[in-house]
Amino acid sequence: MRATAALCTCLALIAALGNRPQAWAADDDGAALLRARARFVDGEKLYALGRFEEALPEYEAAYNAAPLPEFLFNIGQCHRNLGHHTEAIFAFKKFLREKPTADNQAAVQALIAELESEREGLAASRRSVFQPPLIPPVEPREPPRPTSHRSYSRWWLLAGLVVVAGAAATFALWPAEPGPPSSSLGNLDFPK
Repeated sequence: MRATAALCTCLALIAALGNRPQAWAADDDGAALLRARARFVDGEKLYALGRFEEALPEYEAAYNAAPLPEFLFNIGQCHRNLGHHTEAIFAFKKFLREKPTADNQAAVQALIAELESEREGLAASRRSVFQPPLIPPVEPREPPRPTSHRSYSRWWLLAGLVVVAGAAATFALWPAEPGPPSSSLGNLDFPK
């Protein structure tokens, strides 16, 4: 579809450049048309390479030099490919106003409808992204029942008491190791 649209645009531009509008009748040497043609050719090269952001100013400069409606179609195509829905719709609508008998009028109207639909879809998705999530209401809960503060109901306290009691019993019942025998004679030192 893009190739067909580009071909229609080129053919319409060639036909338009051959028939100079009344506003340019005073321009004997056609300098404005030559400037427009040069910028258009540069824009076409960039568009063919998919460099729409660079092609756009070339088409706009061509339209400023020679305001042919076909340039508006190309400007709209660049904006469409860049995702600038509002600008593309504006350019396409202006194209149809300036050239109501365009051969591709039905295709341009279909593009406008498609872009408006996409723009509405994007706006709806942005609204849903920025809306805060719905928080379900919290049902009141019963307060927890107080527990007994009796010390024997706590297992960890009982376990600790058992360990301490076991250690104390072990220490008390463990036989003492015999040390050196005691005597009233004292210790002997061996000579060196």
